[in-house]
Amino acid sequence: RRLVRTRASLVETRTRFKNQVHGVLTQAGFIPSVTDVFGRAGRKWIGQLDFSPGDRIIVKTLLGEIDHTSQTVRDLDSELLRQLKSSGQYQALNTLPGFGPVTSAAFLAEVGNVWRFKRARHLLSYLGIVPRVYSSAGKTRFGRLTKEGPPLVRNVLVQAAYPAIRKSPELREVYDRTKQRHGSQVARIAVARKLATQAFHLLKSVSSSHLSG
Repeated sequence: RRLVRTRASLVETRTRFKNQVHGVLTQAGFIPSVTDVFGRAGRKWIGQLDFSPGDRIIVKTLLGEIDHTSQTVRDLDSELLRQLKSSGQYQALNTLPGFGPVTSAAFLAEVGNVWRFKRARHLLSYLGIVPRVYSSAGKTRFGRLTKEGPPLVRNVLVQAAYPAIRKSPELREVYDRTKQRHGSQVARIAVARKLATQAFHLLKSVSSSHLSG
């Protein structure tokens, strides 16, 4: 769990560094001619810019921090893979649409023993991806997400929604249907709930098979 949380924190830090670089570029009036200013072509483009002395050292420092943080993230990924590669639950989660090493590791680290949740809706409530319910005068109204529980899992599940709908016609249908009525953000959350539900049943199935074996 500490590895997963440390990785997430470093990724957030790297994003802040990248945003700061973009800020310097914007303030200096430089419009990127490449899609990714931090890739090979982007670094070459940045190296040719006519920065002021102060901006140049700031960008150089930030790029160095980005590279260092990226290497640390890769090191953590290697350690996570080493620890989880023999886990049947980890391997099973990676078969779900939208799930990859990071999503699977975060789910296992933060959710823990899935058997502590009697039903999938209990897990969804724990993850904070269910809407608040308001009842008044015999009427029920659904509000924003509760956002209770670990934000890391909630975030990676929402991020997994787009790759999931590209791989799963069923999830694509859920996304399209919800988007028509409530917009893309709510649709992504609806897909995230489906993914968490699938993960819940899959992990219980894997655990049951292991116990019976």
